[in-house]
Amino acid sequence: MEFLARIDVNLPPDMDPGAAEELRTRERERGKELWGAGVIQRIWRIPGKRAVLGLYRAESATSLQEVFESFPMYPYLDITVYPLADHALEQEPRH
Repeated sequence: MEFLARIDVNLPPDMDPGAAEELRTRERERGKELWGAGVIQRIWRIPGKRAVLGLYRAESATSLQEVFESFPMYPYLDITVYPLADHALEQEPRH
């Protein structure tokens, strides 16, 4: 299944800068693992926000939830997920 997810990052403003940087580094590494495994299909930053849109591939919503919980920043993330279904128009040729 494919899912579109908006992920907003809400690190506490009083978080120690060193701890925040270490968390970002771990998050980046986890993202690379998911990218390499094909779980993250596409990802875009949202300009002006600490947020991304990502296209994810997972067996189910439950397995996607497990992916999100594996993010080091998970406690600081607001995640909105949209399950995606095929559209008949995609079967038509483009002109």
